[in-house]
Amino acid sequence: MDMQNLKSNINLYYIFSFIGSIQFYGPVFALFFQSFSLNQTQILLFLSIYAISTILFEIPTGIFSDYIGRKKTLLISSILLSLCFFIFAFGDNYWYFAVAYLIMGLSSSFSSGTDQAFLYDTLLNLKKENKFKEILGKSAFLENLAIIVSMALGGFLFTINHEFPYLLTAIIASLNIFIVLFFKEPQRIKSNKGLLKHTLSSFKIFHKNKKLLMLSLFSVITISAVVISFFLIQQYYRFIGIPVVLIGLVIVGSKIIESLSSKYAYVIEKKLKFKFSIILIALFVVLGYGLMSFYSFYWAFVFAYLLNIALGFSGPVFSDYINKHISSDKRSTILSIKNQLRNVVFLMIPPLIGKVADKSLQLSFSVMAISAALLYMFIIYYLIKLKNKD
Repeated sequence: MDMQNLKSNINLYYIFSFIGSIQFYGPVFALFFQSFSLNQTQILLFLSIYAISTILFEIPTGIFSDYIGRKKTLLISSILLSLCFFIFAFGDNYWYFAVAYLIMGLSSSFSSGTDQAFLYDTLLNLKKENKFKEILGKSAFLENLAIIVSMALGGFLFTINHEFPYLLTAIIASLNIFIVLFFKEPQRIKSNKGLLKHTLSSFKIFHKNKKLLMLSLFSVITISAVVISFFLIQQYYRFIGIPVVLIGLVIVGSKIIESLSSKYAYVIEKKLKFKFSIILIALFVVLGYGLMSFYSFYWAFVFAYLLNIALGFSGPVFSDYINKHISSDKRSTILSIKNQLRNVVFLMIPPLIGKVADKSLQLSFSVMAISAALLYMFIIYYLIKLKNKD
């Protein structure tokens, strides 16, 4: 394979990540749905539809990627993502939007795990897999930059026309279809097992490698804790007295912090070493929730930024470790299994936290802080036991 052509995958991956993260609809999606007279229950049900879609298709699409190839899988994902945004833009009732969320979940399933597997396999071919963490960090920085810029413009577009945020997102998302066509499929070890044996052997890797399992769970807890905060944080900002017109700027600030955390994750982890890095991630999540549960003054929004730092830092650090301990023929399937765990958490935990938040928002933060602390301590204790056995 022409190594020079394969090198182009890296720059194309940066562009792909940037375009795929554009979300003009981000700050106004609830207002958009409300303009069609949908109530809050119906809007929240879209999240359940998305979670169910990803749970059903996450692992099958990971297997599809390992068998059919990364490029074709990412092409299907890009087509589906563009399609769902066009449905949002031109749909006019609940069922159109429900179908769009179903397609969005399917698109996410095709790309989840496959995008990172594509990048890692490319670097493996180039014998530069040690650059994975650095490139993934830069990619995450570009993703957050795309989110920041697009969300900053979203409100303005919405005032012109309610459909514009989704329409412009759909048009730009379509560009990724053409970007993927220029991808060069990296060589990888192809599984010679049947689908069932392939899937079971992928699950067995977690059984054999307990450290990989524990760190995957650590990653899932971190992502889930931070994502759940996204659904509570706007109410908290209003609770501490931040005007609605400024909430968007505060959120943009959090994304800037998160993107910088991602960009320099590989530098920080190199200095701290892996074990101290995961302790720092856990500390930021627990402190972020814990401080918000006790303090409600105007500047308390900075405590939420600790969660963004944890999310930005954890992505490159965990992805690098996990990818290094997965063989190429099972990489996408195993990453999909990991993401499946996250989807199950998304389906089960938010309604429970929502019930607590209805009684007391700050109590829900306390529950999240205590739960995260207990889970982190269990995993770190287990990792210490594994190290002592070795």
